[in-house]
Amino acid sequence: MRAGMVAIMLAMLVGCGSGGGGEVKSDVIVDRVDREPLSGPITSPRDATFGKLLNSYRLASGAGSVQFDSRLNAAAQKHAQDMVDQNYFAHRGRDGRTVGDRVRAEGYDFRFVGEALGARQQTEAQVMTDWQNSPTHDAVLTDRRAEDFGLGVAGSGTSTKWALVVGAEK
Repeated sequence: MRAGMVAIMLAMLVGCGSGGGGEVKSDVIVDRVDREPLSGPITSPRDATFGKLLNSYRLASGAGSVQFDSRLNAAAQKHAQDMVDQNYFAHRGRDGRTVGDRVRAEGYDFRFVGEALGARQQTEAQVMTDWQNSPTHDAVLTDRRAEDFGLGVAGSGTSTKWALVVGAEK
């Protein structure tokens, strides 16, 4: 009987899911403020929860794994912080720079680069789930051309901004 109640409660929780909020163009925005946000750049690929989540998902999707790249990470972190500081949410920075411009400025000479943005998610798992549930973002997560990644996050609560950059060098 107790196991049955647990199963029913779990089913109800799954039904509540991660669907709250809406999608804006190719950027995932949801209203969730239930944990303290991750702060600062991810600096250790071995300890990066997101890297593990991303590679697990990529491998299950038939794409190869990607490696942490400090230059992509710097570009992602700076963009996430700029979006918070300048109060906007877009792939093109207020200065007009694109993701390609930002990664080149960090010394990453790419043949391929992609970017996914998120807002208001409070954990790596939440932003990953929201990106997986968006066809545009899922395409970035699973692009077979990607070999490297960097993840930036800035802000807190409803002002949290995320930037994932994936790429491959020439």
